[in-house]
Amino acid sequence: MEKKELQEYIQEQSKLALGIINDKSKNEMVFEAVMNDIYSREIDEYAWFYKKALEYFEKDTEAAECFLEMAKSNERTIKSCLEILLDHLIKWTCQPSQQSKSWYSSIFDSRSTIDRELSDSPGLKKFIKNVDIEHIYQRAIPRAICEMQLYGYYFDHPSKACPWEIEQLLDFDWLNEFIQQHKRV
Repeated sequence: MEKKELQEYIQEQSKLALGIINDKSKNEMVFEAVMNDIYSREIDEYAWFYKKALEYFEKDTEAAECFLEMAKSNERTIKSCLEILLDHLIKWTCQPSQQSKSWYSSIFDSRSTIDRELSDSPGLKKFIKNVDIEHIYQRAIPRAICEMQLYGYYFDHPSKACPWEIEQLLDFDWLNEFIQQHKRV
């Protein structure tokens, strides 16, 4: 990535990470706190990484890229948890006779990890609302099919759109209701 592209990317992502509060006065307070270094890693690690990447960009591009990579690590954790969640939801609906406590546990562990990440880094809330759930779903399908031992299925049936909205996947009540509705009898 060219230096100018990197700087623009860091600035854009920093705005996204910090733009999580709808109240304009609170948003201005958060932005001011970040710029005055009051906003710490303990408050929002994700936003802090982007802030540090911006701060170091002119001084040390390599350090800026390290901070950027740390922020992306938070994003990868969210995506990975969503992929595992979708993988198990696919299996839960396609093979009700195989449902197990470990699938149930994995569904809620993935969801709890997402919740913890969002709690630790509120800046990720904006990221997760804009995540490409279709792309993550398309990555989860072959994994689920392989685990269900339906090897030819993926190639015989063109992929469909993700049947779940990100808002549903983030809602514990919806998730619990869905699991109960699709539970084997």
